[in-house]
Amino acid sequence: MISRLLGRIGSFFGGLGGYAKRHKIQAVLLLLVLAGLSYWGYTAYAKSVTTTQYVLAVVRNAPIEETVTASGQIASEHQLNLSPKASGALTSVPVKAGQQVGVGQIVATIDSTDAQKSLRDAATNLESARISYQQSQTTNTNTVQKSSDAVFSSSATVYSDIGTVLAGINTIMQGSEVSGSYAVKNVYAYAKHYNDNPGLTSYRDRLIASYDAADSAYRAAVTAYNSVNRGSDPTTVAALAERTNRAAQSAAQAAKDLNDYLNAVHAFALNDPAAPSILTSHISTSLSYVTTMNADVNASLTAKNDLASAIQTSGSGSVSLSAEAAQLSYQKAQNSYQDAKDALANYVVRAPFAGTIASVPLQRFDQAGSGTTVAVLITKQQFATLSLNEVDVAKVKSGQKATLTFDSIDGLTLDGTVAEVDALGAVSSGVVSYTVKIGFDSKDTRILPGMTVNAAIVIASSEAALVVPSSAIKTQGTESYVEVASFTAGAPQTGGTGTSTQRFATSTPRTGAAGATRGGTGLTVDAATVTTRRVTVQTGIVSDTMTEVVSGLNPGEFVVSSSLNATGKTTTQAKSIFSLFGAAPGARTGTTGTGGAARTTTGGGNAGFAGRAGG
Repeated sequence: MISRLLGRIGSFFGGLGGYAKRHKIQAVLLLLVLAGLSYWGYTAYAKSVTTTQYVLAVVRNAPIEETVTASGQIASEHQLNLSPKASGALTSVPVKAGQQVGVGQIVATIDSTDAQKSLRDAATNLESARISYQQSQTTNTNTVQKSSDAVFSSSATVYSDIGTVLAGINTIMQGSEVSGSYAVKNVYAYAKHYNDNPGLTSYRDRLIASYDAADSAYRAAVTAYNSVNRGSDPTTVAALAERTNRAAQSAAQAAKDLNDYLNAVHAFALNDPAAPSILTSHISTSLSYVTTMNADVNASLTAKNDLASAIQTSGSGSVSLSAEAAQLSYQKAQNSYQDAKDALANYVVRAPFAGTIASVPLQRFDQAGSGTTVAVLITKQQFATLSLNEVDVAKVKSGQKATLTFDSIDGLTLDGTVAEVDALGAVSSGVVSYTVKIGFDSKDTRILPGMTVNAAIVIASSEAALVVPSSAIKTQGTESYVEVASFTAGAPQTGGTGTSTQRFATSTPRTGAAGATRGGTGLTVDAATVTTRRVTVQTGIVSDTMTEVVSGLNPGEFVVSSSLNATGKTTTQAKSIFSLFGAAPGARTGTTGTGGAARTTTGGGNAGFAGRAGG
């Protein structure tokens, strides 16, 4: 069978050979036609698969989260060793064995003198950077108006906080929770509880005086605020800013004096079994008042100084400071201030869960540091124990939110909060790991000790960040940049489902134009229809797919997120069979470089064999 088939094929080609000998001209023409059709099909195919295309993404505002992920187990025990993140002498340990504590209650405090100085310096630098940035954004005239508006906004917030804080201080002072034979107003009962000790009495009298001064300053400032409006003369608004800052300082002093008085009482109560149980709660509340008012002092001072600077420079024209450099300096100052603020918080040890203090191995004036147990907490709260590497653990802090899922419970997702980050790592096979404990914000009876849990810890987030796909961010050395795309006037766009013939009147494509997919999924275009320019950017939060752009881009711009079919092969137009022996008049050949960044063309003339053109 096979031999017979081969014989027939041989006879067929033998017949063709005989025909070609008898009809030489017809055979040559037939071969030319077949070769031309083959070449035409090949070049058309090559062009269809090698033309460089860009996938463009629109720069847009969107929520973004950066997370650290890890897996672990549900803890089988309910005991936590509470340790500070900073080192130093303990200034207070306001708990004792057997005491019930609530979430966030202070367990110990460490001498934070140096940390407070660092925060003060960071606040000063932030204030200076903010002024410079504000000056770089607008003319001085606009800056005066904006600064005046900022004074009004800041003052409204400050007055609201002062009212709340003063009311709270008054409640603590005038309350009668301190029991016993001296069950009178707390501010007097605390001192009388310890036989009117002269030291406590002096703290008490100072508190009463500072409260009265703060109350008077607050009432006068509110009266002034009600008599001024946003259209008032800048100097009048500046006077209001000064009065607001003074009122904030007075309230901050009253909050500090309350905290000092209560801490002084606590010093006498360390070994007193009859010490008022409400004392620790009052100390915690007074510390929150101090934090609130210190923030308001800084905010009102910034608003006051911004307005004073704007008034001083008004009429002198715009400042020469680079807006981009000022923005970068401001961002760095904000980061430094936040770092200093976080560092100060490390000097206070708080209970991450509600529970019972099992033991207190340290006391006031003892030295403590990372890994030192200042108290042992017994809790009924379930929590997850995870292990992180040294790179990821540096990004995780107590109080950060987390999302928890479980391998054995389909569909269950719980919110959690980082409760503890181990300061001492464990080394195994040369790899350092750190234990992180995450408490559940809600309970589920299906969760059992030992179950596997997966956590995504949110280390940074923004509700309205300026974002681009992470694939659009490129780096060279320490510099990050993107390629911003602008459409050539009149060029058509190639969409995901076809070609749009809409022509753009401007060089920048519009969001939602034909061929574009809303929501930032991308717009595919031929590289020849756009021009690109390199723009240096500063990046911020990075999620799985998106990256925040802090500076360098504006919403609505398009950036190149990827390239398609950028093989670096020669691309040509389809040619007739006659171009096999020379390019037709006006024919163009070209080479597309890798990524479509380079394109050279040659027009007219005899380009020789098309397979070598542009080579």
